[in-house]
Amino acid sequence: FRMKDGSMRLGFVTAEADGVITLRDLAGVASRLRREDVAEQATLPQSLMPAGLASGLTLDEFTALVEYLASLRAKGG
Repeated sequence: FRMKDGSMRLGFVTAEADGVITLRDLAGVASRLRREDVAEQATLPQSLMPAGLASGLTLDEFTALVEYLASLRAKGG
């Protein structure tokens, strides 16, 4: 998101209601943006997940990562 004040916000939209966007950043911290403060919204052409991440993980570590990410979705995150 490019905000009207010139700042940039990067993350995953986890909810939007009543003119408020909930955005979760790469650290997992959720913040709220007022739709009226957004100048531009764009989707990145690539994933925020680092390229090659899975190649450095064991099968158990990769499974745990996928389960963790799925749990975030289940919680609305």
